[in-house]
Amino acid sequence: MAPDSAVNGGWSAWFYQQLDPTYKAPVPPIAPPAGLQRMYQISTLIQQAANADDQNKLMTEFFNLAADQFLTIGLSLPAGDYQVVNNVLRNVPDTVISGWLYPGPSPANFETFYIDPSKAAKP
Repeated sequence: MAPDSAVNGGWSAWFYQQLDPTYKAPVPPIAPPAGLQRMYQISTLIQQAANADDQNKLMTEFFNLAADQFLTIGLSLPAGDYQVVNNVLRNVPDTVISGWLYPGPSPANFETFYIDPSKAAKP
């Protein structure tokens, strides 16, 4: 729902106490802004909607509120990773794909790499 932050724990505690007044919150409840309170309410109502049309109306309201609230913003990208370079290691592709969700560098097929001693630097 809301971004992970210190206040989000308080918002969640507030929400769970709305659902169950006997709920023992691990952190002090903090009432979120009105728009977020409505988003919490919609998250419960959507599960109780009788048909797809009602669900669509609730989700449209939810997304509109989310756009108005602007709950999170990405400020940075993951840092690049390190690669090993060695002149004696052969059968290494010129380009190795790496990414945040890509399973790289595993698809480079390490099992096909080999060491060629003839490529070692001569003393």
